[in-house]
Amino acid sequence: MRVTSLLLLVAPCALALALATGCGGNVDFGIPDASGDDGGADGADAPGDAPASCPTAQPAFGAACTIEGLQCQYASGCPAATLAKCASGKWDVQIPDCPAPAPTCPTTMPTANTACPKVGLECAYGEDPRPQCRPHASCSNSGWQIPIGLCAPAPTLTCPTTAAAAANQACSAEGAYCTYPSGAVCGCGGCLGGPCSMNKTWHCDAPPTTAGCPKTLPNLGTGCLTNGLECDYGSCSAGDIAGRKCDGTVWVDVPMACPA
Repeated sequence: MRVTSLLLLVAPCALALALATGCGGNVDFGIPDASGDDGGADGADAPGDAPASCPTAQPAFGAACTIEGLQCQYASGCPAATLAKCASGKWDVQIPDCPAPAPTCPTTMPTANTACPKVGLECAYGEDPRPQCRPHASCSNSGWQIPIGLCAPAPTLTCPTTAAAAANQACSAEGAYCTYPSGAVCGCGGCLGGPCSMNKTWHCDAPPTTAGCPKTLPNLGTGCLTNGLECDYGSCSAGDIAGRKCDGTVWVDVPMACPA
């Protein structure tokens, strides 16, 4: 009778264990919980979970791609960027139309009759205060044209310490010039600044005051930033008159005439 009673007591618990987690035990029935963890490898992402990324190198037009609608930009060598878009499983690569670079002057005087980049391009070199005396080259259909023997070397002499100290003071070397860090230029002569005289004096010009103009005369063909900017250098009084205009990206000559 005791054995029978014990079996009767154990049986309900055994039955309950078969149905749930009663009687002080825990049973894993293999039913996944709400977290979705089904016992797979920890940290594994399902396909498509990885973030979209662009190829390191620009893809070729028509090459296969997998992420529909993905757009990637690549440097093109001009301000606009090359755009690559994944459409219908292939890369559609759109390369921008970049303007041709503006022709530029050689850094040093070119050789006569050699090839040049653009007919009409004028290039000047050096720092002679007499604009018309700076070595220069002109681009023509037959190559660089270089005039020779434009000016004799200017005489040299000791310059006054400042342009203000030189102005209207006597000087001894006709055709001599002095330049100053301020951009001022002084010329020595007997016919500068008015009627000719036997007495040679210094005649000085201040640098241009127009905003954006360099304080000293830029060489023809060198780069500039403000298209259309015009700058006047020198005057008829000192004999170093010259005009410059920023034509797109380079300085060009603007003829300036002295009154008769």
